[in-house]
Amino acid sequence: MKRLAWRTLILSLAVTLGTSALAAVASQAQNNAGTFAMLPLVAGDTGVPYQVHATHAERTSFGHSIAAQIRASDGGIPIADARIARALAHAGIDQETPYHACTDAVCARRIGRAVGADTVLFGSVTRALAMIWGSEVSIVDVATGRVQGPYDLGYKGDFITLEAGVGELAHAVSNRLIADSALRNRNRAMARR
Repeated sequence: MKRLAWRTLILSLAVTLGTSALAAVASQAQNNAGTFAMLPLVAGDTGVPYQVHATHAERTSFGHSIAAQIRASDGGIPIADARIARALAHAGIDQETPYHACTDAVCARRIGRAVGADTVLFGSVTRALAMIWGSEVSIVDVATGRVQGPYDLGYKGDFITLEAGVGELAHAVSNRLIADSALRNRNRAMARR
C-alpha cells in the first residue's frame, strides 16, 4: 500500500514538473514572437474616375481581422491600436487622407520605431467596382529597413467575401513574420556569443 502511495506521489510530481516545463517552453516560444504594428489600411486608388472607396469601417475591420489571425497563428504580438494612433497623430499622419497617409516603408519604419515594434504592416484595401475588392499588405523590418511584399489578394463579391478571404493573406504574412522572428532571435543569440 505504501509503495502504491509513493508511486502515485512520484507520478504526480513527474506530471506536475512535466506540465510546468511545457508551460515554460510555450511561454518562451510566445515571448520569442516579435511584435508588430498593423498600421490602419488606406483606401487604395485604382485611378478610375468616381471610384467607390472602401470605407473607414471596412478598412479597419479588415486590418483587425489580419492582426487577429496573425496573433492566433503565433505570428507575433500586435501593438495596441491606441499606441499606433498616438504615434501617427504625433507624426502628423492621417490615414484617411491620401496626401498625409503613411503608405511607404520609410514612414512605416519611423512609426515602428516610435511604438517599439519589430515589424510594421502597412497597405491598402481597394474597391475597384462595387463587387471587386483587392488588398495589399507589405512588411517592413524596423531594425533593418528590409521590405517584404506586397502580399496581395483580389476578391470578387461583397465585403463579407473579402473578410472570408483574409485568412489566405494573414497566413502568408504570419508565416513571413514567424520566419523573421526566428531569424532575429538567432542573430541575437549569435551576437551574445
